[in-house]
Amino acid sequence: MRKVLLMGLAAGFILWGCGGGGGGDGGDGSGDASTVPSYGIKISSFTADPDTVSLGQSFILSAGYSFSSANGTVYWEIKISDQSGSVDVQIARFYCGGAYGCPTSFSVTCDWFTNQYGQWLTCTNPSGDSLTIQPYSGSYTVTLKGCVWAVTRQLCDAAAASVTLQ
Repeated sequence: MRKVLLMGLAAGFILWGCGGGGGGDGGDGSGDASTVPSYGIKISSFTADPDTVSLGQSFILSAGYSFSSANGTVYWEIKISDQSGSVDVQIARFYCGGAYGCPTSFSVTCDWFTNQYGQWLTCTNPSGDSLTIQPYSGSYTVTLKGCVWAVTRQLCDAAAASVTLQ
């Protein structure tokens, strides 16, 4: 009964409500310690290349990571923010797993361009989906957060890179 209740509560967790660091999940306390899986995610690298971009150019956000999760899936979110806090917006959200599995690295391409309506930043994730925002020229922090499911909770890791739009 206790396991059913815990699993029901876990199912109600908000997907992106996970906290900061990764780590292992001790399991449900049953079985030998060597048979209890250890879940977590570790982002080993996250870069913006180039880190200074002029209008009409693109940059690539690249990440390397390792993970272990209960359902074989990693959920990713990328946000861009400025120092003043006036900009703090999602530029990519996607997941990997299922029949296709998860590679140990990925990249997101962002195009910085202008048209008659203003300056725009469009970022395309590995799934081919795009998000477009309208930031001003300036320096930004790009934050990557990855989360994995660890039976009764989520474990997350985050990393940041800097990019200047000019």
